[in-house]
Amino acid sequence: MSLDVLRKLRAQEQEALMMELAQVTQELMSLEQRCEALDARLQSDAAAWRHQAAQGMTAQALLEWETRLASQQTALQQARGAIDRLTGLWAETQARLVEATRARKVLDRLDERRRAEGDAVMLRREQRATDEAAGRRPFLKQDSGWRLVHWIPPVIGSSSAVGKIVERLRRCRHGPLGS
Repeated sequence: MSLDVLRKLRAQEQEALMMELAQVTQELMSLEQRCEALDARLQSDAAAWRHQAAQGMTAQALLEWETRLASQQTALQQARGAIDRLTGLWAETQARLVEATRARKVLDRLDERRRAEGDAVMLRREQRATDEAAGRRPFLKQDSGWRLVHWIPPVIGSSSAVGKIVERLRRCRHGPLGS
């Protein structure tokens, strides 16, 4: 599998985990609001039960209140249990997101290194080509500056017009191609 494919997969995984984390956070906030509402309702019903109990109530009314308060207490405990489960899921998702982010950063650094190495190889090739081109034109430093020495392309023959010019320059002692 190529590095680019791995990077894309990690990016997709990271995005999916971020969406999952946002969903879990939304559910957690919703459950916390529900839990607060259930608790407030339980407190108000408990206050109403105490007030009615102080005035006196029948056994039937007492059983109804106890059933009602017990069901509210159960609903509150279930909501708190769901909050605990979602908090654990949130922490687990957050840890997976951190790991996915780290893995993606590692892959990004590997990709940067690979690109830098590719750039370095390309620069070396360009430098080698430049050096080879310069190697075909040997220059010597003289007091008056640089001058070209003894470079005659092997393709040029003596029968061509250029070849004749080269031959004349060779014969000339002080010419640019002279020895």
